[in-house]
Amino acid sequence: MRWFVFFGFLLAWVSLCVSVDRSNFKTCEQSGFCKRHRKFATAQDAAEAEGANQYQVDPASIATDDNGLSAALVDAATGKRLSLRLARVATVTGRTFRLKINEFADEAKRPRFEPAPGDSLVADVAEAPVAIDNKQLDGNLYVLEAKDGAKSDAAKAKAVLQLKPFRVDCLLNDRPLISVNSKSRLMWEFHQQKPDDSADNSDGLYDEEFKGHRDAKPHGSSSVGMDVAFPGFEHVYGIPEHADSLALRSTAGGEPYRLYNLDVFEYELNNPMALYGSVPLVYAHSANNTAGAFWHNPSETWVDVQSSKSSGGGLSALLTSFVKSASPSEALTETHWMSESGVIDLFLLLSDTPLGAFRQYASLTGTTPLPPIFSIAYHQCRWNYNDETDVLEVDRNFDENDIPYDVIWLDIEHTDGKRYFTWDSNKFPNPQGMLDKLNAKGRQLVTVVDPHIKRDDNWALYQRVRDGDIAVKSHKDDGLYDGWCWPGSSVWPDFIDPAVRKWWANEFKDYVAAYTWNDMGEPSVFNGPEVTMHKDAKHHNGWEHREVHNLYGALVHQASWDGQLVKSPQRRPFVLTRAFFAGSQRTAAVWTGDNAANWDHLKASVPMVLSLSITGITFSGADVGGFFGNTDPELLVRWYQAGSLQPFFRAHAHLDTRRREPWLLDAQYKEAIRSAILLRYTLLPYLYTQFYLSARDGRPVMAPLWVYYPKDEATFSMDDQHLLGPDLLFKPVTEAGATSLSVYLPKDSIWYRHDTWEGFGGGQTVSLSVSLTTMSLFYRAGGIVARRDRPRRSSAAMRRDPVTLVVLLGGRDRRASGHLYLDDGYSLEHKTSSAYLHCRFNYANGSLTNTLVHSSPAYADADRIKVERLIFVGVRTRPKSVVLPDGGVGEFTYTEQSRLLVIRRPNLPVAKAWTVRLMDASANGHDEL
Repeated sequence: MRWFVFFGFLLAWVSLCVSVDRSNFKTCEQSGFCKRHRKFATAQDAAEAEGANQYQVDPASIATDDNGLSAALVDAATGKRLSLRLARVATVTGRTFRLKINEFADEAKRPRFEPAPGDSLVADVAEAPVAIDNKQLDGNLYVLEAKDGAKSDAAKAKAVLQLKPFRVDCLLNDRPLISVNSKSRLMWEFHQQKPDDSADNSDGLYDEEFKGHRDAKPHGSSSVGMDVAFPGFEHVYGIPEHADSLALRSTAGGEPYRLYNLDVFEYELNNPMALYGSVPLVYAHSANNTAGAFWHNPSETWVDVQSSKSSGGGLSALLTSFVKSASPSEALTETHWMSESGVIDLFLLLSDTPLGAFRQYASLTGTTPLPPIFSIAYHQCRWNYNDETDVLEVDRNFDENDIPYDVIWLDIEHTDGKRYFTWDSNKFPNPQGMLDKLNAKGRQLVTVVDPHIKRDDNWALYQRVRDGDIAVKSHKDDGLYDGWCWPGSSVWPDFIDPAVRKWWANEFKDYVAAYTWNDMGEPSVFNGPEVTMHKDAKHHNGWEHREVHNLYGALVHQASWDGQLVKSPQRRPFVLTRAFFAGSQRTAAVWTGDNAANWDHLKASVPMVLSLSITGITFSGADVGGFFGNTDPELLVRWYQAGSLQPFFRAHAHLDTRRREPWLLDAQYKEAIRSAILLRYTLLPYLYTQFYLSARDGRPVMAPLWVYYPKDEATFSMDDQHLLGPDLLFKPVTEAGATSLSVYLPKDSIWYRHDTWEGFGGGQTVSLSVSLTTMSLFYRAGGIVARRDRPRRSSAAMRRDPVTLVVLLGGRDRRASGHLYLDDGYSLEHKTSSAYLHCRFNYANGSLTNTLVHSSPAYADADRIKVERLIFVGVRTRPKSVVLPDGGVGEFTYTEQSRLLVIRRPNLPVAKAWTVRLMDASANGHDEL
């Protein structure tokens, strides 16, 4: 009977796969707390922020210290109190403030959940010194100013606390960038048990029901909310994951953006529905500044967005008296954050530029560690490769068709009856032998390990879960929480418990597999409300699932990452996840989930990955080809071209789709796909270097144009093209039958097409003719891009190959610069032994120099790697000669029409400093080419 019921649920799930049924997922009106907060916001707006229900700071409660102040917030209508802490945070720029609101511990009926240090934040966040002035306006304002010296950039940052009514404004160079609670929407619901059956429950204060699922609330509702405005900003970005534009749309009159990790099948586009992961971080950007707000709360969250013009940018009358005057009609973007539980823990980021804001956020939640190089190469996946013979046949066909790849993936069918950490012994009788054969070619294997555990009393792993106080509990009887997923009846380990995460990590020790794919971690529960876990399920220390929901999947992949280190302590882990939260970048790559094989989903992949990239999830990508449905050959080619220039590059397909490996297509399509994959491998040195730089400071590998061209307002709403690092610009073809493509090139720049080296000035839109094989990739003048131009079967086969440097000249100063990072590509020795090489190349006044930023004898391969070719693009005149570091004359060709200079076989060691000089025709000095 249990299996009969399960197949009923499975049939319902398959029907959902045809197209998402929005009625299975809540709207704000169907979410009690969201509905209440919106209603409260409307009432506050009607009162014009001068009526009742305003919080104010009790002046007698204020206590200042070296880093900030603490105080009591009082609800003027009820007299209820909250604790407030406003302080400066010790981020890398020193321009970050933290506002934290909670209940006083001795007054709270129940503690409120906060993620532990190391869950989403990298550690306990240190505070930094401020100077405090409360002499302004009879003491109704407290000004916290960064105290790092007058010449410090941080000294330009201020936070201004207004006592009555309560609000906080953050300023940079005396210009307001963020206003908190300027609309008086601070709303706090205190825990309260239902007094009796007659109590009003019309808005779900004490229990809710959705689609036949009852959500018991034994502690009552405990939601929190507040408004955060960005005066002077028209464009805001972030709060992934949504299948929508990069720039957030106004939600006035519609649904708010929802952050609630859900398993949504073949998701709809262009709407704010919740998807698989959540990062509660929004950035506002203008030509002058970038500001960010990180709402550190892992419970279900809704965010309203509205942009308008406002007199004085929405500043209070008190604040305008001592800050720089605002425009009479300045842009204003307001956001309203509403969370089901937890505390208000708000980080406010102030910056002159996007990269500065990204560095601040990285200081809080960490960066993406340098991944193993195979993981940024090409991945081949489907649900499912049938058996060992199928896997090795696919591997052989890549070689026979001369197409490189690095990783093959196995989905759930490789297991013994959906029991994770096991193998089906009939289909895979010798998994270690299969893995050895792949490794012999420098290739890797990734297997899926989902976080639900099959209920099977005869299975040792389930016995350990059942008997070891490991699983999430039901609120009804404290028994194991039971739900349905791929194995049928299942339980879920309680990853909120650090001991459970340690147990999970140890399960990898004897598992015959190298790298891990964590799917279904939202968590996905087929028969649960909204296809997820009941909110009243019970976790470690009595926390309700509603309090930790968005954090659950992040702790799953964190434990899997630790498991790979348990199994192989000297090898860099690789984990892919669908569910994520702030900080997930430290332990996983992310893909955008169950997309569809159509042109609209291809187009949507660009803004979706860009949104992830700017919110810290720098290692991300979309399923190439689309997961659901059969793709036509042209669409598949265009998707490979787009995916080849995204950070994570994996083809994947549903069980019911036709096989679509490249060699199964007609020759013209196969060759177009092969060319796209080869381009990816050619650019691996550049991409690997960008991942290294990202690991240092949090910069995105794939970025919107406004990140590197922050003053070019034409780029602010653009999300159909992108940059890879600062030196490559790409716009994929996303329309069927396209014969032309318009590409915008940002102001104050010069670009060269990668296939013709034709040059274009910035600040214009260029129209290109495109064929099936055209990839509209541009190189930036002023950059130096490292490539490896010898095609190999895998990245491992390229590790000692020579490199080509492309030096791109243009502009008035004719200068160029770039980086190259190299290491062994797989171990942790770059961290434990500093075994890596970092070169910086510079070109100026006719000389190209290699400066060693870091080198180490521990990286033995460095001495074997040479520069085999130098390509100079944009050279105005033919040089008289090329002088190599040893005084010899270099062999070169010069093409006047394309202004291309190619120096062959200079054999320059990358691990040594050197200079190559281009001599002009009239003198032995340097020629300013």
